[in-house]
Amino acid sequence: MTNGEPSQVEERELTYTDERRPHLGGAAPLRHMDGAATKSDGAGEAVGPRDKQLFDIIETIPVMAWTMLPDGSNAFANRRWAEYCGLSRQDTVGSGWQAAIHPEDAEQYLHKSRESLATGEPFEGEARFRCAADGGYRWFLGRAVPLRDDQGNILRWYKILTDIEDRNRAEALLAGENRILEMVAKGESLPYILDCLCLLVEEHTRDALTAILLVEDGRLRHVGKPSLPPAYVEAVKGKIAVGPKVGSCGPAAYFARQVIVSDITTDPSFDELRDVLPLFPSLRAVWSTPIMSSEGKVIGTFAMYYSEPRSPSARDQEIIEQITHLAGVAIQRAHLDRDLTLREAKIRRLVDANIIGIFIWEVEGGILEANDAFLRIMGYDREDLAAGRLRCTELMPPEWLEGDVQRGPEYVRTGRLHPFEKEFFRKDGSRVPVLIGLADFEESGRQGVAFVLDLTERKRAEDELRASEELKRRIIESSRDCI
Repeated sequence: MTNGEPSQVEERELTYTDERRPHLGGAAPLRHMDGAATKSDGAGEAVGPRDKQLFDIIETIPVMAWTMLPDGSNAFANRRWAEYCGLSRQDTVGSGWQAAIHPEDAEQYLHKSRESLATGEPFEGEARFRCAADGGYRWFLGRAVPLRDDQGNILRWYKILTDIEDRNRAEALLAGENRILEMVAKGESLPYILDCLCLLVEEHTRDALTAILLVEDGRLRHVGKPSLPPAYVEAVKGKIAVGPKVGSCGPAAYFARQVIVSDITTDPSFDELRDVLPLFPSLRAVWSTPIMSSEGKVIGTFAMYYSEPRSPSARDQEIIEQITHLAGVAIQRAHLDRDLTLREAKIRRLVDANIIGIFIWEVEGGILEANDAFLRIMGYDREDLAAGRLRCTELMPPEWLEGDVQRGPEYVRTGRLHPFEKEFFRKDGSRVPVLIGLADFEESGRQGVAFVLDLTERKRAEDELRASEELKRRIIESSRDCI
């Protein structure tokens, strides 16, 4: 084959299962992209595709394919390599291909390659390779296997590079999303979570600055804003209203749809912010997307800023959709926590005000907590409560138990009982009339809260009124007898 003519040789092909199987193959000289045959030293290291059809397959497969000499130097690279990296045949041969590796990945990738060459074991490694079209880097998975002769000597290496950039980004984004959800579950502060969410996007998009704004009283306020110029945030503070013509976030929240401003300098939506924009010429494009609650209400917006006119790609839209969903989860959880805190504070103020007796009960009959008003009504003190001497079942006179049984189905159905009158035993054995209402804390109904109003004064007033009415009746009847 030194004269460039095809030949037939018996080779042992190394498969991915490391099995060697003999085959008789017609081999044509390996030709570079310009069609010139490569040279062979007789050892077979330059043997190439059998015919044009095989060569065409190698040139058109959706991966970058190489052949390497036993020492690892490049002997051939297909057209896809040249189109991606922009390296010519002369630039690629030998070790020239290494110029395309990202500097941060070169050491570990080449170290793995040298180990594989030294041991003869198949190679597998990941690294970023530079794209000639935009100067950026993408992640590739490199795999190489050796072709051996009958004596086990390596004749050449076959290598492919498979683009795994999208896979790596998806995995990294998913891992980031899981971290955000963990923060939400742990109750981290909303500004911190939203800052982390913005940084997650900025890690996976090129040249973007991001922000998350919350809807508050008809306006939008920056909350997540880790990379935005603080002066810009301060300059637009209070100026972004939820409306059809205020920047991009205002209309996005107003119309509940995405607003793309590819060039801020010419878009009329930013007319009301013209006094601010000259201070920040690096902000040229912005895409704003509404953040929706589970009820379909706009609760915020997610904005991506760029330093040059630009519109979102399909991948950008995928990221935006994921991030707005996560932001919605975080914001709604924060709103829920805030509402619960406010509600608990109101309940605590009610409990501490001691206007009405309140106690927390458990289904086994114990009273777990009570305010001073309830203890005063019942004649007990904190020591009695701590010692467990207050139990619902021991406070109720037997004749009232039947009424409680009758009210049972209502409680099971609704989880609460509307206020009703009954009596309790006080610590000294006397009875106290009360008005009581109950509600459970959870679906299981194992714990709940009761509100107790002392009716002693009302009952006394009612008794006095009845006595007065009886006295009036007797007086009237006596007067009639006298007449």
